[in-house]
Amino acid sequence: MPTTPAVSEKSVAVLPFVDMSQKKDQEYFSDGLSEELIDRLAHSPDLKVIARTSSFQFKGSKNDVRTIGQKLGVANVLEGSVRTSGKTLRVTAQLINASDGSHRWSETYDRDIGDVFKVQDSIADAVVTALKAAIAVSTSSATYRPKSTDAYNAYLRGVYFLRKYTKQDTERALVNFEEAIRLESRYADAWVRIAHVYNVRGLNYWITSKEAYAEARKAIDHALSIDSNSAPAYVVIGDIEANFRFDFEKSTAAFKRARELDPAIDIGDSAVWDAVSAGRQLVQSDPFNAGHLEDLAFALWIANRLPEAESTFRHLLELNSSYAVAHCELGQLLLSEHRADAALAIMSEEADQDSKWCVADAMWALGHRTEADALLAEAKAKHADTQALEIADAYAMRGDKDEAFKWLNRAYDNRESQLYVVRQHPMLRHLRDDPRFTELVRKLKLPE
Repeated sequence: MPTTPAVSEKSVAVLPFVDMSQKKDQEYFSDGLSEELIDRLAHSPDLKVIARTSSFQFKGSKNDVRTIGQKLGVANVLEGSVRTSGKTLRVTAQLINASDGSHRWSETYDRDIGDVFKVQDSIADAVVTALKAAIAVSTSSATYRPKSTDAYNAYLRGVYFLRKYTKQDTERALVNFEEAIRLESRYADAWVRIAHVYNVRGLNYWITSKEAYAEARKAIDHALSIDSNSAPAYVVIGDIEANFRFDFEKSTAAFKRARELDPAIDIGDSAVWDAVSAGRQLVQSDPFNAGHLEDLAFALWIANRLPEAESTFRHLLELNSSYAVAHCELGQLLLSEHRADAALAIMSEEADQDSKWCVADAMWALGHRTEADALLAEAKAKHADTQALEIADAYAMRGDKDEAFKWLNRAYDNRESQLYVVRQHPMLRHLRDDPRFTELVRKLKLPE
């Protein structure tokens, strides 16, 4: 009988701090404080720190800390609250032993809101001391900290909206990051976040890949001109070079540089498409990260482990029902199993309106050819510059190879990010023996 791995005493999950302000309008600030603490603690090499995406799944949860600790596999839980009133800040924090619910340490800080960084440092130092963990030389002391409280607040609001991962919220995030830059032009982290917004918008087909790359690259150049040793900036470079230029040599070099600058940096969102074991490792390290679950589901689909892939997609949607394109992906998986009715039902729930035309594939499979053709024609008119790969998928499913390759080449011209998985893409399997497919792979210069 398998045994459960022992939980290290030097392990901690930081739960989202509770907004206790009178108007309950400072959630972005309390979330930001929690996220900063996760980042600070992650730089302690002798301490296991649960990633934000997993710990934040328990936001507002009625589970007690013992249950949360068990689900996250940690011995300690840090929780607290934030209350702001004008320029006054009160932060209460407590470190709790997850095995019995007893307090290891607690403290209340009453400060001017401009001292928020000192409060973050104090809490992080206290947690590390309480757990007797070794701490690395903190990179945070060398990191630029904004002098303007308003700039910092705008930055936190931007992060808050970006995490929601919807088209409208990414636009709101961009507005706030730009406000942070307007207030403090040398705010390198805000420039990096602007680049990340454009990366997300390009990945989800909300803008063209060319615009996504150009705007992201411009923002990253600003960031590096301010802080040439910004590890997060190199992570974004790695993403956009792979996603929108298919330059895997530059991408790999950028990720390597990010690791050199900050060994604790999270590069997990760089998709591992073809390795189930690697996908499982990502999910184990951050079990509630929807992006990691999507990558694992796709890897399982590629490996033809369809029941496991379906289960993983459904788990992803339980965690985040508005996750862009996930309903379409699960629907395509169901179509590959000849379950067209189930595919139509799930695709109809797609949250991203720009991608919801994927129901055309299920309609075609069900014999509703007129409706399917109308939806595909509409998609071609609206999304030719952003979703050519998905249009190629639709033609591949119909068995129209000529149109499929026409749109695959259009996707290459568009530099559509998902094209770099073309060799493994399950929807394109029966195209692989065509010389045109070999030529496309050659043009992409995909790594082995």
